[in-house]
Amino acid sequence: MGGGDFSSFMPSTSIFFPKRLQGMAMGIQAGLGNFGVSIVQFVVPVIVGFAALGAIAGPPQLFTKVDVLRDVAIERSADGYVSGFSAKREDLTQAMEITREGDAVTDIVIRQEGTTSNIHVELTRDDAGRVSDVVVKNIVKKDIWLQNAAFLWVPFLVVAFILCALLLRSVTLPARGFRGQFEILSRRNRALTHTWNCTVTYLCSFGSFSGYAAAFPIMIRTIYGGFDGAPDPLAYAYLGPLIGGLVRVLTGPVFDRWGGSKGMHWTTIGQIVGCLALVFGGYLTPTSLDQFDGFLLLMLWIFLMTGTNNAATFRQYPIVFAYSPAKGAQMLGWTGAWAAFGPFVWTSLIGASITASGSANLFFIGVSVFYLYSLAVNWWHYTRKGAERFDYGNGGGTWWDALPDSEKERMKRIDLHQPV
Repeated sequence: MGGGDFSSFMPSTSIFFPKRLQGMAMGIQAGLGNFGVSIVQFVVPVIVGFAALGAIAGPPQLFTKVDVLRDVAIERSADGYVSGFSAKREDLTQAMEITREGDAVTDIVIRQEGTTSNIHVELTRDDAGRVSDVVVKNIVKKDIWLQNAAFLWVPFLVVAFILCALLLRSVTLPARGFRGQFEILSRRNRALTHTWNCTVTYLCSFGSFSGYAAAFPIMIRTIYGGFDGAPDPLAYAYLGPLIGGLVRVLTGPVFDRWGGSKGMHWTTIGQIVGCLALVFGGYLTPTSLDQFDGFLLLMLWIFLMTGTNNAATFRQYPIVFAYSPAKGAQMLGWTGAWAAFGPFVWTSLIGASITASGSANLFFIGVSVFYLYSLAVNWWHYTRKGAERFDYGNGGGTWWDALPDSEKERMKRIDLHQPV
């Protein structure tokens, strides 16, 4: 429902406003809308932690959180069995009891008391009882009320429904029927080519933004969760969407003036720089918690770039289809639908990268290659001097402004299936 709502109100808004205000109008609308991601990630962890609605909402569920501790050292004998084990945390060292037979460790026990009450040791043994591997986990169990996350929004949805019923107005456009919804996939006025281009660049911008919003807390937990004093993912999860939403509101009017294609060009370069810095800076394969600050700053930089890039697309796409406001609106809905797969695709590919290689480096190298392709598409078709459908802003003009009136009329007639 939320995805359908987003792909409905964005296209309709683009029709209400003239082309010179597209960036500002939709930047404000999408920016405020995307604050919802940040609000959810900030509020939900709090609201599910207690019986906010009492017995009306139903009973709690048992939540189990498991973190593998990395700040441990395992010593192995020549034949590969554990001969020594130690931990950096002093409380773990004091609560640890190690049993040996000669040089081989046969048992490790950590007394569960005080700060070690949730610590569990898992041993892998051979048939002779010798220990071949040791895994130390911090296991926390507590009650949560997941249903609160849904019930919280019911009053706001009711108010929104009433306001929509009373205040929303329809836009009158030439009737195209159901098949007309797919005319962006036709070859008339090179619509199919530009539909592909816009889909690629929107995946680069909003697809990336939504994907990183979902993957960010998971990455914090997976990459940095095993260190002593590891950061709480929920304490940082809302920051990326907050920055991305805010920058949409602020930069929409900027791209009306400068042009959406230019904004997409430079922010895509910024995304590539951020991804490669994560890889080659070693922030995806940390050796200590000291690297977390660098990881956090680079991820927030990527959120800033993807959010700004997305603001530029809101200006750009209606300009690309300037001959048909309906098609410009359709493009916003079409690309938004594909980009909504971002959370699934990004989290799946990052997880696959970590499973296959032990780190997310493969994903960030691969996505940088995709960004490079998106950069080339945008530069060739919309940004370079003499580009087919350039957009240099309200000051520099657009391809549509440069067309003779006779050519504009011809494209409009082609779009409406009228004789040329």
